[in-house]
Amino acid sequence: MDKTDFPRFMAEDTKLDYWKRESRDMCEDIANHLEGRDTLSVTRHILKRYSAETLPGVWTAHDDATLKKLVAERGTQWTVIAEQMGRDPDIVRLRYRDYVSLGSSRKAGTWKIEEARSLYDIVVAMGEKGEWTEDDGLDYEVVSKYIDWGAVSREIGNRSRVQCKDKWRNLGNWQEGVGKD
Repeated sequence: MDKTDFPRFMAEDTKLDYWKRESRDMCEDIANHLEGRDTLSVTRHILKRYSAETLPGVWTAHDDATLKKLVAERGTQWTVIAEQMGRDPDIVRLRYRDYVSLGSSRKAGTWKIEEARSLYDIVVAMGEKGEWTEDDGLDYEVVSKYIDWGAVSREIGNRSRVQCKDKWRNLGNWQEGVGKD
């Protein structure tokens, strides 16, 4: 199997009932070797990373507009929307969640220090509403057990959940420069 066969295999395999998928065991095995990841997380990552639809082209502004319109009409019926767009439901859901829902307000590129401080404050405030506090640790793995990154994204307003969690993961020492002064 080569680079072009694997995405097609995954695209076809994920159309099957979960328990009949050939890829299920592979994703489960990978998840068992990755701390903090379950089979569904690995499956979604592989589908996003090795999507058959990325072979012929990428998402266009027209695709995004169509997706926005379909979500307005159909809500979150991802399977129905995906069929209309000729794409995988998980990919459609993720595209909407991480790009289209933010629209033109979505920022890309380097985070300013003020944005990072805002991210810090939002995560700490959300954690304090639940079972986590700063004393439990600021590592991504610890924080992610308690924090909904989608909620963080909505609070930030112009960064996707992926951008928020990646920024949190990539900032090594929160106490220096970003956290409490």
